Amino acid sequence: ILVHDASGALAHTLDAPSAVVSVTWRPGTDLVVTGHVDGAVHVWDAARGAHLAYIRHHQGRVAAVEASPDGELLATASWDTTARIVPFASLDRDLEARPRHIE
Repeated sequence: ILVHDASGALAHTLDAPSAVVSVTWRPGTDLVVTGHVDGAVHVWDAARGAHLAYIRHHQGRVAAVEASPDGELLATASWDTTARIVPFASLDRDLEARPRHIE
């Protein structure tokens, strides 16, 4: 995953552990969330180039990740026919010890 700064220069390279198929930015923050072919969802700090956490709610490809416009909720949908809505507040508490797996 390549993160560029406002000038277009490469700021960070984030090493994704598997193929990324969807991405969203949490409004008002530097957090990027990626959905992966292996069913995982990863949370990244794009400003620092750091992997913060991963969520394993799905058994199939994560076809979509979307942050709500107010940055309060994260929605994910998978080819395993499940969808999840997770409050970012629950992730915020768990991001203190990073990287970690969030149930």
